[in-house]
Amino acid sequence: MLNEEAFEVWCLQHHLSEQAKTVVQRIRSSPPSRLVRGAAGNVSGRYPSKKMGCTIQFESHCGELAFIYQMEHDSTVLEFYDQPESIKLVYTGKTGKPVGIFHTPDFFVLRPNGAGWVECKMEEQLPQLADRMPHRYVRNVDRTWSCPPGEAYAHSFGLFYRIQSSAEIDWVYQRNLRFLEDYLRFSRSPIEPEVTTAIRARVMSKPALTLLELLEGLQAGTSDDVYALIATEQLYVDLSHTPWPTLSMSRSSWIANRLARTPRSVNPPGTCFLDRLPVLCCLERYSGGTGNLGGCSTLVKRLSPCFLPKNTCSILLLKCLMTCCGKEKSS
Repeated sequence: MLNEEAFEVWCLQHHLSEQAKTVVQRIRSSPPSRLVRGAAGNVSGRYPSKKMGCTIQFESHCGELAFIYQMEHDSTVLEFYDQPESIKLVYTGKTGKPVGIFHTPDFFVLRPNGAGWVECKMEEQLPQLADRMPHRYVRNVDRTWSCPPGEAYAHSFGLFYRIQSSAEIDWVYQRNLRFLEDYLRFSRSPIEPEVTTAIRARVMSKPALTLLELLEGLQAGTSDDVYALIATEQLYVDLSHTPWPTLSMSRSSWIANRLARTPRSVNPPGTCFLDRLPVLCCLERYSGGTGNLGGCSTLVKRLSPCFLPKNTCSILLLKCLMTCCGKEKSS
């Protein structure tokens, strides 16, 4: 989160008017404007956010909670607030009459490049809403959705308003985040330095190592240690390719079960399917040090053409690739 001095600098960088600054500051300093409640087909709750140091409300597991996970682990998100104060939307109704309503968006988000309101909606609900309120919900050419009256309100303050549809959510990434979150949220004994060194040495000896190969070839430590290193970004693996173990199974028991009955030539749920995909690596880590997933700098550089064979899950040690990235950067 930003301290007051950092917030003042952020406002200056974005040339916010005093009115806009007041609106943002009021949202930052106020509790949620309403308490969420469950409805038919939805399960509401509260998520304990490490980033925000408080609980964040959600009304749906498939909408708001997924967005919370995304914000919590996105290093480009500085702050996010649930149920900010209501804003007034003015638009033309279906009958042609003007409509003015007060609306409470789901979230208010601060990023280095701007801030604004976000409303989460299920994709299957949006066509129905657009039919009832065609000037409030509009489908764009790229199949995303927008809210013109919300955008007009936000634009008057130099902010943004956007609708996030459930169709935009990367559900594989979401599932893998939830799988790894136990290693961040709950206290566990620190990994012995010797174990960390051994695992790193194994990865450095073969940069295009598969996850299964790494887990099978462990000379020290357990699969939990490997997942903990991935969760704390000491090892890198693409979280968006393949779902990992089901959450009902312990990590150690899952990998033991898979290794007991899965031939090496068969890819278990922990492997990703990469068919000649270029390798990407993060050039540097951001200095926040919060331990959140996604904490790598957004500065990403494509390496010179380097392709992995099919059915390979690349696990790359970030520091191991710093040298080659540096050469690429300076060329």
